[in-house]
Amino acid sequence: MTRIGVVSDTHNYVDPKLAELFAGVDHILHAGDIGQPRVIRELEQLAPVTAVAGNTDDPMFGFRLVELVEVAGKRFCVHHIVNPHAPSDSLQARLERDRPAVIVFGHTHKPFCEWLRGALFFNPGYAGKPRFGLPRRSPCSTVTAKPSGPSFSRWTERERADSRRPQPRGVGPARRWPPLSYDGFLAKRALRTLTVR
Repeated sequence: MTRIGVVSDTHNYVDPKLAELFAGVDHILHAGDIGQPRVIRELEQLAPVTAVAGNTDDPMFGFRLVELVEVAGKRFCVHHIVNPHAPSDSLQARLERDRPAVIVFGHTHKPFCEWLRGALFFNPGYAGKPRFGLPRRSPCSTVTAKPSGPSFSRWTERERADSRRPQPRGVGPARRWPPLSYDGFLAKRALRTLTVR
Protein backbone atom coordinates (compact mmCIF):
# COMPACT_ATOMS: atom_id res chain seq x y z
CA MET A 1 0.00 0.00 0.00
CA THR A 2 1.32 3.45 -0.97
CA ARG A 3 0.45 6.66 0.90
CA ILE A 4 0.76 10.08 -0.70
CA GLY A 5 0.59 13.47 1.00
CA VAL A 6 -1.25 16.20 -0.91
CA VAL A 7 -0.84 19.90 -0.10
CA SER A 8 -1.23 23.24 -1.85
CA ASP A 9 -0.92 26.98 -1.33
CA THR A 10 1.60 26.91 1.51
CA HIS A 11 2.65 30.49 0.64
CA ASN A 12 6.03 30.13 2.34
CA TYR A 13 4.57 28.50 5.46
CA VAL A 14 5.12 24.92 6.56
CA ASP A 15 2.32 24.00 8.94
CA PRO A 16 3.82 22.22 11.98
CA LYS A 17 1.06 19.61 11.65
CA LEU A 18 2.39 18.48 8.26
CA ALA A 19 5.14 16.34 9.77
CA GLU A 20 2.57 14.42 11.83
CA LEU A 21 -0.06 14.22 9.10
CA PHE A 22 2.45 13.10 6.48
CA ALA A 23 4.39 10.72 8.74
CA GLY A 24 5.11 7.58 6.75
CA VAL A 25 3.88 8.84 3.36
CA ASP A 26 5.75 7.53 0.33
CA HIS A 27 5.36 10.63 -1.84
CA ILE A 28 4.12 14.22 -1.51
CA LEU A 29 2.30 16.26 -4.19
CA HIS A 30 2.41 20.06 -3.85
CA ALA A 31 -0.02 21.89 -6.16
CA GLY A 32 1.71 25.27 -6.21
CA ASP A 33 2.00 28.68 -4.56
CA ILE A 34 4.88 27.17 -2.66
CA GLY A 35 6.78 30.23 -1.48
CA GLN A 36 10.53 29.87 -1.06
CA PRO A 37 12.23 26.58 -2.11
CA ARG A 38 12.94 25.83 1.57
CA VAL A 39 9.29 24.73 1.82
CA ILE A 40 9.99 21.90 -0.61
CA ARG A 41 13.28 21.09 1.12
CA GLU A 42 11.40 20.71 4.42
CA LEU A 43 8.80 18.46 2.80
CA GLU A 44 11.59 16.38 1.22
CA GLN A 45 12.70 15.51 4.75
CA LEU A 46 9.43 13.56 4.97
CA ALA A 47 9.24 11.97 1.48
CA PRO A 48 10.09 12.63 -2.18
CA VAL A 49 8.12 15.62 -3.52
CA THR A 50 6.54 16.43 -6.87
CA ALA A 51 5.72 20.15 -6.95
CA VAL A 52 4.50 22.66 -9.51
CA ALA A 53 4.76 26.44 -9.70
CA GLY A 54 1.80 28.56 -8.70
CA ASN A 55 0.94 32.03 -9.91
CA THR A 56 2.85 33.61 -6.99
CA ASP A 57 6.00 31.47 -7.34
CA ASP A 58 9.17 32.97 -8.80
CA PRO A 59 9.95 31.34 -12.18
CA MET A 60 13.65 31.44 -11.24
CA PHE A 61 13.02 28.62 -8.76
CA GLY A 62 12.56 26.29 -11.74
CA PHE A 63 9.30 24.56 -10.87
CA ARG A 64 7.28 23.47 -13.89
CA LEU A 65 3.66 24.49 -14.42
CA VAL A 66 2.42 20.91 -14.88
CA GLU A 67 3.78 17.61 -13.61
CA LEU A 68 2.59 14.09 -14.37
CA VAL A 69 3.62 11.46 -11.84
CA GLU A 70 2.67 7.80 -11.59
CA VAL A 71 2.30 6.36 -8.10
CA ALA A 72 1.13 2.81 -7.40
CA GLY A 73 0.03 2.46 -11.02
CA LYS A 74 -2.16 5.60 -10.96
CA ARG A 75 -1.36 8.77 -12.89
CA PHE A 76 -1.59 12.08 -11.05
CA CYS A 77 -1.56 15.37 -12.97
CA VAL A 78 -0.49 18.27 -10.74
CA HIS A 79 -1.29 21.82 -11.93
CA HIS A 80 -1.92 24.95 -9.89
CA ILE A 81 -4.78 26.76 -11.64
CA VAL A 82 -7.53 24.46 -12.87
CA ASN A 83 -11.17 25.16 -13.57
CA PRO A 84 -12.52 21.63 -13.15
CA HIS A 85 -15.71 22.42 -15.07
CA ALA A 86 -13.92 24.16 -17.96
CA PRO A 87 -10.19 23.28 -18.18
CA SER A 88 -8.07 25.48 -20.45
CA ASP A 89 -7.52 24.15 -23.98
CA SER A 90 -3.88 23.28 -23.24
CA LEU A 91 -4.78 21.43 -20.04
CA GLN A 92 -7.68 19.63 -21.70
CA ALA A 93 -5.36 18.44 -24.48
CA ARG A 94 -2.91 17.17 -21.90
CA LEU A 95 -5.63 15.39 -19.94
CA GLU A 96 -6.84 13.68 -23.11
CA ARG A 97 -3.30 12.65 -24.02
CA ASP A 98 -2.06 11.52 -20.58
CA ARG A 99 -5.38 10.30 -19.11
CA PRO A 100 -4.56 10.83 -15.41
CA ALA A 101 -6.76 9.21 -12.77
CA VAL A 102 -6.50 12.27 -10.51
CA ILE A 103 -5.93 15.98 -11.22
CA VAL A 104 -4.50 17.71 -8.14
CA PHE A 105 -4.76 21.50 -8.12
CA GLY A 106 -4.82 24.51 -5.81
CA HIS A 107 -5.16 28.30 -6.22
CA THR A 108 -8.74 28.75 -4.95
CA HIS A 109 -7.86 28.02 -1.29
CA LYS A 110 -11.06 25.97 -1.17
CA PRO A 111 -11.21 22.17 -0.95
CA PHE A 112 -12.73 20.55 -4.02
CA CYS A 113 -13.30 16.90 -4.85
CA GLU A 114 -15.44 15.90 -7.80
CA TRP A 115 -15.45 13.22 -10.49
CA LEU A 116 -15.61 14.85 -13.95
CA ARG A 117 -15.03 13.44 -17.44
CA GLY A 118 -13.49 10.22 -16.17
CA ALA A 119 -11.04 11.75 -13.65
CA LEU A 120 -11.08 12.89 -10.04
CA PHE A 121 -10.40 16.64 -9.65
CA PHE A 122 -9.00 17.27 -6.18
CA ASN A 123 -7.97 20.47 -4.38
CA PRO A 124 -6.77 19.86 -0.81
CA GLY A 125 -7.46 23.47 0.23
CA TYR A 126 -5.25 26.19 1.65
CA ALA A 127 -2.27 25.20 3.82
CA GLY A 128 -0.71 28.62 4.42
CA LYS A 129 -1.29 31.04 7.26
CA PRO A 130 -4.87 32.37 7.54
CA ARG A 131 -5.54 35.09 4.93
CA PHE A 132 -8.40 37.31 3.81
CA GLY A 133 -10.39 36.37 6.91
CA LEU A 134 -11.12 32.92 5.42
CA PRO A 135 -11.07 29.87 7.68
CA ARG A 136 -8.45 27.23 6.93
CA ARG A 137 -9.94 23.89 5.94
CA SER A 138 -8.30 20.59 5.11
CA PRO A 139 -4.79 22.01 4.83
CA CYS A 140 -3.47 18.73 3.52
CA SER A 141 -4.55 15.24 2.63
CA THR A 142 -3.11 11.76 2.53
CA VAL A 143 -3.68 9.33 -0.28
CA THR A 144 -3.50 5.56 0.03
CA ALA A 145 -2.98 3.93 -3.33
CA LYS A 146 -4.24 0.38 -3.83
CA PRO A 147 -4.50 -1.64 -7.04
CA SER A 148 -8.32 -1.77 -7.05
CA GLY A 149 -8.68 1.91 -8.01
CA PRO A 150 -8.77 5.35 -6.36
CA SER A 151 -11.17 6.59 -3.71
CA PHE A 152 -11.04 9.51 -1.34
CA SER A 153 -12.32 10.68 1.97
CA ARG A 154 -12.22 14.21 3.37
CA TRP A 155 -13.94 16.01 6.19
CA THR A 156 -13.66 19.71 6.89
CA GLU A 157 -13.04 20.97 10.41
CA ARG A 158 -16.58 22.44 10.54
CA GLU A 159 -18.21 19.17 9.45
CA ARG A 160 -16.15 17.32 12.05
CA ALA A 161 -17.30 19.70 14.79
CA ASP A 162 -20.94 19.49 13.64
CA SER A 163 -20.87 15.69 13.79
CA ARG A 164 -19.75 15.78 17.44
CA ARG A 165 -22.18 18.46 18.61
CA PRO A 166 -24.78 17.12 21.07
CA GLN A 167 -28.28 16.99 19.58
CA PRO A 168 -31.39 18.22 21.42
CA ARG A 169 -33.89 15.62 22.66
CA GLY A 170 -36.19 14.43 19.92
CA VAL A 171 -33.60 15.17 17.21
CA GLY A 172 -31.84 12.34 15.44
CA PRO A 173 -28.14 11.52 15.88
CA ALA A 174 -25.44 13.88 14.61
CA ARG A 175 -25.28 14.04 10.83
CA ARG A 176 -23.26 11.27 9.24
CA TRP A 177 -21.93 11.77 5.73
CA PRO A 178 -22.76 8.78 3.54
CA PRO A 179 -20.23 7.34 1.11
CA LEU A 180 -20.51 8.50 -2.51
CA SER A 181 -19.55 6.03 -5.21
CA TYR A 182 -17.95 7.03 -8.50
CA ASP A 183 -17.00 4.21 -10.87
CA GLY A 184 -14.41 2.56 -8.64
CA PHE A 185 -13.84 5.65 -6.50
CA LEU A 186 -15.42 5.61 -3.06
CA ALA A 187 -15.91 9.10 -1.64
CA LYS A 188 -16.39 9.62 2.08
CA ARG A 189 -15.83 12.87 3.99
CA ALA A 190 -13.20 12.53 6.72
CA LEU A 191 -10.59 14.88 8.15
CA ARG A 192 -7.70 15.60 5.78
CA THR A 193 -7.65 12.31 3.92
CA LEU A 194 -7.81 11.32 0.28
CA THR A 195 -7.65 7.57 -0.23
CA VAL A 196 -6.81 5.99 -3.56
CA ARG A 197 -7.45 2.25 -3.64
